Amino acid sequence: MPKRFRLSSPEIESIIEVRKKARSDLHFLCTEILNYTDIEPAVHDPYTKTHDRFLSGSAGTDLITPTGDFLYIPAEETYSVSIDPLVKRNALFLGFRGSVKTTIQTIGGSIQIILNFPHIAGAIYHNTEDNAKIILKEIVDHFCTNPRMMEFFPEFCFSPEDRKKWATMGEFTTPARFHGDTNILPHKKEPTLAALGLGTSQAGRHYQFIKMTDVVEQSNSFTPESRAKVAAGVKMARNLLEDGECFLFLEGTPYHPEDVYCQIIEREWHKKAPEDREWEIVWHPAYHPDTKGQPRTYSPDEMSLPFKKAIQQVTHAPGLYTKPGKRIPVWPTWRNGRRKFDNRTLEAKEREDPYIFACQQLLKPAAAGTAIFPVDKCFHIYPASHIDLKGLKLGTEPIQLKLMSVDTASSTDPKYSNDTAISCAAVTNTMLRVITHGICGLLNDVEIIEAIFEFNQIFRPDVVLIESTQFTQGLKGQIKIEELKRHTELPIEWVTRPRTASKNTRVQGALRSPFSLNRIKFSSDLSDDYLDRAKMEMSGFPTSKHDDLLDSLEMLVTASASSSAYSSERAKLRALMAEEQERMKKEAQDYARWFTGQDFSDDFIEESESIGW
Repeated sequence: MPKRFRLSSPEIESIIEVRKKARSDLHFLCTEILNYTDIEPAVHDPYTKTHDRFLSGSAGTDLITPTGDFLYIPAEETYSVSIDPLVKRNALFLGFRGSVKTTIQTIGGSIQIILNFPHIAGAIYHNTEDNAKIILKEIVDHFCTNPRMMEFFPEFCFSPEDRKKWATMGEFTTPARFHGDTNILPHKKEPTLAALGLGTSQAGRHYQFIKMTDVVEQSNSFTPESRAKVAAGVKMARNLLEDGECFLFLEGTPYHPEDVYCQIIEREWHKKAPEDREWEIVWHPAYHPDTKGQPRTYSPDEMSLPFKKAIQQVTHAPGLYTKPGKRIPVWPTWRNGRRKFDNRTLEAKEREDPYIFACQQLLKPAAAGTAIFPVDKCFHIYPASHIDLKGLKLGTEPIQLKLMSVDTASSTDPKYSNDTAISCAAVTNTMLRVITHGICGLLNDVEIIEAIFEFNQIFRPDVVLIESTQFTQGLKGQIKIEELKRHTELPIEWVTRPRTASKNTRVQGALRSPFSLNRIKFSSDLSDDYLDRAKMEMSGFPTSKHDDLLDSLEMLVTASASSSAYSSERAKLRALMAEEQERMKKEAQDYARWFTGQDFSDDFIEESESIGW
């Protein structure tokens, strides 16, 4: 065991204090022990402080004998047992490219866990095994050649001459696992840390923590098959954890709205209440979101916010500043004042490749020029003065079909993010769809039914499309009761959504072409709340918190495009009704003329005589 002779009591206390702080403070470990001097609290606290929570309550006991023997006794034999049970067991760190998140999370974070639990078994995953080995080499170098590590954690380290004994290209084991010559803890067949590629077979091995870095790349994000393969690789990696109490850490940048990172955000953050979430998620783009003066949360809740713009010039260092009206960068300069990611640097990247910039720096694969439904190109207002619902006209075009769609929430609990959206569309034979009425918000059953009947009275839809879900089973009965009370039968069609495609795929497939071709427009009479909600969902889809209004529009478009049969039948029925109304009107006029003694047509006289008038 490494020794240091003739240590005084103050020296021993000082060393123990450094060891404790390095185990509990990732920022201190990275900057003071690992010598990553470019890590700054103002920029990197979202990474370091979040990771520190995953070691809450893990402190063991440090012992240094007067002769200089170092000894560390973990708090518990198992990492998961020693951690606060309220700490989530999964973490996703999405950070802008160049923010040293891999250095902090994967390299520094792995070393911090090992220093707390020398007997632990962990794994590092990258998209390829070779890339994982490069990261592992940097970690091993700290245990082999870093003088600060060898000074304060000598029992964890080994000399360059012994490197082959403790490390290979694909794995390494710390000598601290064995406490010198005495194997106090049970022997593990797994190394302290292994380097693996996504999909690498690890039959028979189990780990207590896994770090996955940049498993999503541009090359594996293009097709549904490649994205599914990455998601399956992450799932397979989770199966290598010893139990449900072990830890999985993901970090990287998203490249597609449906890659595994965005799937986790959608599933865990947007669809679950905070107390039900299984993931800690950090979202840290290159610009500050505009939180309207509120403290930043660095969570997916900020994804739908616009980026903050400077009201007046912001000086970061001599000669480096953000002009008024420009987005404010998170890390504009190095500590010494040199240019890092200021506006000039970031805007040059954006001009070079807007898509890569949106992914790597904004963390929004559907941002700005790459948005699926860019508001500046897809959001169109239709003058309310051109809408004639009684005369069935949109400008000069006849209305062929009137549809109402109801996308209900699965819960009315405000902790959840799904609202109810009701939209009414007048459709022409050129497939122009004008949204004339609508509401979107957190509505209970009574409010939903009231809105449906109110829009039915005003809009007179040919069909009311309501999504059939478990939540709407009770709604069906309540609507029937209300129909009897109001002596009104609604033309309801209960819609069952297909499960062969995700909601994002379904919404994008149905709406992208009509929006881009200017075939969906919004009446200027719609409420500001509805119009603002539409723009918010369009600009943020599919990574924003809400997509309920778009879901209701998808129902309208799908019905108007795929239901040509009942569309034509209803058009025929409307034509027959119009003919009947004209015939009845003519009869009433002829009767009035006969009653007042005015002249009648020969047809009317013959018809009157034939029926005995």
